[in-house]
Amino acid sequence: MPPIAGAVNWSKGLYERIKEPFDRLETLSASIKEREEYKDVSKLYTSLVRNLNEFNEIKFAQWVEGVEKNTASQLDKFLLVREETDLAEEGFVRVNFDPILRALLREVKYLLLLDLDVPETAEALYCRVDVYRQQTGNLELIVEMYNDMLATLLHVEKPLLADRIEKMGNALEDGISKLRWNSDEKEKNTFISHAMKIVTEVDVLVKKMKDNVSKMQ
Repeated sequence: MPPIAGAVNWSKGLYERIKEPFDRLETLSASIKEREEYKDVSKLYTSLVRNLNEFNEIKFAQWVEGVEKNTASQLDKFLLVREETDLAEEGFVRVNFDPILRALLREVKYLLLLDLDVPETAEALYCRVDVYRQQTGNLELIVEMYNDMLATLLHVEKPLLADRIEKMGNALEDGISKLRWNSDEKEKNTFISHAMKIVTEVDVLVKKMKDNVSKMQ
């Protein structure tokens, strides 16, 4: 389980373990409940329950604060980012879906399974989990093909494919400098479909070229 859901689940489990024996004590006669030993146990139980509730409230409040603080800024990031690498002068491209959002989506999933109310911001984000999963999955495929081609093309091969390398770069540019995770869904999906088409076409061509070279050797 992720951190917050795990902590809440642990405290709930601990509460259930101490509640059962105390509930049995509650069924004892009034004369036993008048004893100091019972009163001490009752005070201890009340104190433990209060501490567990406070623990849950503090943990959850800290998490909620983080959700409200981070979600909007993370969704405002571009879909892709280009990074320098020694393997390709053009640089590699990676999917810019922040790990904070991945962790948040996982946390919400388990908190909902525990029947806990989550902030509207987090619930709205989780309602789109399948959309983000599909978009990030497709983008990962695209950048994996793109980066692999740039890394494996020989210096003598790149000039032969210069126009296609440029075409791929242009196809990815909107994801690097224009489209963000909170952008219009139609625009994002159109971009992803177009980039997938362009990069896949070049990837097939590169594989055929390398296969032909291999057969000639």
